[in-house]
Amino acid sequence: KDVWTPENRDTDVPGMIDGAYREAQMLENKIHVGGETSRWVEDASFIRLKTLTLSYRLGRDMIQSIGFDKIRVYFTAVNLFTISDYTGFDPEVAQYADESDAVIGVDFSTYPPARTYTFGIALTF
Repeated sequence: KDVWTPENRDTDVPGMIDGAYREAQMLENKIHVGGETSRWVEDASFIRLKTLTLSYRLGRDMIQSIGFDKIRVYFTAVNLFTISDYTGFDPEVAQYADESDAVIGVDFSTYPPARTYTFGIALTF
């Protein structure tokens, strides 16, 4: 599977390091016991159109004849689009600020925010 071994060093697939090898190579201070690695770190830069609202208020001349003072038609979209090369669901991943620095920004495959559309009419008599 082309994993790293002392004989196969020309790979980007990390190999397993057991405790005996770690002790023999004096690696205790260089490799964290938990196995954190930068292998899966990626650029999560993104541009997102978070909220867009368009509205139109009809002229008073048009609506007084039907008995209204104001009529406003509107459309709102939330999370309309995101532009990113990030491979996960959402580049704005969950963060745990009170935990260690090792888990800040870790993507736990949380669902991205929902895209919602709202249409409406506001009528004033």
